[in-house]
Amino acid sequence: VDLWALGVTLYELFEEKNPFGDAARSETDVFSDITSFQVTDLGFRRTPESCHAVIKELLAANAKQRLGYRKGEDLWKHKAFAATAASPTNGIPLEIDVELDSNAIDALGFSLVQ
Repeated sequence: VDLWALGVTLYELFEEKNPFGDAARSETDVFSDITSFQVTDLGFRRTPESCHAVIKELLAANAKQRLGYRKGEDLWKHKAFAATAASPTNGIPLEIDVELDSNAIDALGFSLVQ
């Protein structure tokens, strides 16, 4: 599961723009913005306040600090999702198994995850 991409997607759905600036810029500029991105750079204008924290936690630069890194079910226990029909607390089982290969590369930091 690419939880970082979920954070990007949620941000784009609410804000109607990507979190890294103008997408029409060069690929090199966008890459630079992604690798230097900090969640404090996010600006929320349209996103419901109840979703701010979950988006920030999904976009954490350090993969090990990202929401759902240790267990995918942590995502569903987050207060932003806890009341949804798909929440394990509502009795609907979820099969989310996140396993990282020892040679996996973190999509944001472009570093090996160990």
